[in-house]
Amino acid sequence: MSSVACIKAGVDYEVALEILGQSLRPMINAAEDERKKEVPSLAFIQYCDALIAAVGAFQDELRASDIGTIQRILDPKATFVMRGA
Repeated sequence: MSSVACIKAGVDYEVALEILGQSLRPMINAAEDERKKEVPSLAFIQYCDALIAAVGAFQDELRASDIGTIQRILDPKATFVMRGA
């Protein structure tokens, strides 16, 4: 791999991690809002927490060499990444 390709792969990797991190914000907000309710739904909070943990694990395991996965994350049409409106 050329040095330019290595740099691009590294940048793409960092951007993918950022996209994944940003995708957590709606779930974090939803869980926080639910916890503030007079009668919060434990099931909903657990659901949000599980999604947050799953994305966190995905971030931890993702490697710069996972080029195909990174390209899928970077694809704005990807349906498996929650994106803000």
